[in-house]
Amino acid sequence: TYASYARGYKTGGYNLDRTTSANGLPSGAPGLAPVADTSFPGEFVDSYEIGAKTQWFDGALALNATVFYQKYTDFQLNTFVGTEFIVDSIPEVHSTGVDLDVLWRLRDLGLSFQGGLTYADTEVEKFTAADLNNPSRFPSLSLLPGQTLGFAPEWSLSVLARAPDAASP
Repeated sequence: TYASYARGYKTGGYNLDRTTSANGLPSGAPGLAPVADTSFPGEFVDSYEIGAKTQWFDGALALNATVFYQKYTDFQLNTFVGTEFIVDSIPEVHSTGVDLDVLWRLRDLGLSFQGGLTYADTEVEKFTAADLNNPSRFPSLSLLPGQTLGFAPEWSLSVLARAPDAASP
C-alpha cells in the first residue's frame, strides 16, 4: 500500500495572438483595440493518492488500485475564440477518481492480458467573472462553473492481449 502527495507547476506565459476588447482593457468601451496584457499566470496542481499494488500466484497476476484527488489552481484553459486560440486561467478545477489495473501472465502459454479502468470526475469549480484575470475577454467562460472539463472523460478503459512472439525463443 502507499500514499503520496505531489505538487506540480506549469509556468505562465503570454498569448502570441493579440486579443481584442472594446478598448483594450478588461473594462471595455466602444470600438475594438488590442488587449495590451496577453499574459496568463502559472498553473499549480496538488495531487493526493492512496493505493495498493498486489501480486498473486507467484507474480503471475498483478492487481493495482488507486484513489486520487487533484486540485488545480489557475488551470490553463486553451480556448478557441473563433479566430484564434487563447489561454486563460480558470480559478479552480478538481478531479477525483479511482484507477484499477490488472496484468495476468499465463507463463506456460506465453500469453499475457493487461487492462485498466479509470473513473474520474473532473469539474470546474464555481467562480464569478471577478475571479478571472481578464473578466471581459471571454464572456462564455461564465458557463463553465460546475461543468465537466472538456477532454477529461469520466470513464477510460484499456485492454491488451499479447501472444508470444514467433521470433522469440
